[in-house]
Amino acid sequence: MSYQSLDFNVPSKHWGKQTLNGWIYNDVFEDRFFEQLKSTSEHIIHKRNHSTYATHRTNFNFGGKNHKIVSHKQNDREQEVIFDLTFEKDWWYQTSDTIKSWADTQIMTTQSPILYKAIKTIEKYPPFCDEPNSWICYRWHMNFLAYNKFLALHLDANHQYYNVSVFDARMRSVTFYFDDHIEGNGGEFWTDTGFVYKPKRNSAININGGQVVHGVTTNMNPEPRLAFTLRFAHKDDLYLPGSPDKSIYKLEF
Repeated sequence: MSYQSLDFNVPSKHWGKQTLNGWIYNDVFEDRFFEQLKSTSEHIIHKRNHSTYATHRTNFNFGGKNHKIVSHKQNDREQEVIFDLTFEKDWWYQTSDTIKSWADTQIMTTQSPILYKAIKTIEKYPPFCDEPNSWICYRWHMNFLAYNKFLALHLDANHQYYNVSVFDARMRSVTFYFDDHIEGNGGEFWTDTGFVYKPKRNSAININGGQVVHGVTTNMNPEPRLAFTLRFAHKDDLYLPGSPDKSIYKLEF
């Protein structure tokens, strides 16, 4: 295990916001566990249909009627959402004092032990290890980038999850890579600050993804890109009402 810091003085060209900051983690997992995690991830990414509940086919209630969002050409993004704790009813009953233990229990009891161990390994790196009881892993997803697909410039996260501006929230996006970058095959991570990361096997990049726009260059490899992304948030910046009744909006489950 090793890591290096990312700290750029070049600001984002969008809205005059934060500079890129974070870490690159190297040799994240031991070889045997790496192969187990890769096999699990390959099984997920090679599914035929990548229209998940969190991206497409979402149902919501408005005006006493149930509405359904379906896939459409304008939403040309395929991904596998392994879990997203903000979609769980009990998320809205948590406070900053309870969210860490609840989140850990939820992941441990509903997900594969392999995924749980991967999260706990990544939590040994900064900034998570500096405040081990304050950082919440609330989402795990895999963007499906088939041949000739790219991920356009974007910001991560959603303002409704925080009690501060999403631009100020302590939220980290950690993307882990299974394969070394092949020159000319695309798949590079990049930001408008001029930073480019060419993936390395068994490495991860941790960025302030809610503050700096970033994307992935076109995948020119016949095989889909194999990587996954975790999102962490600091518990003190999360909007946790303790009860749905305290929310500004009425939540119906």
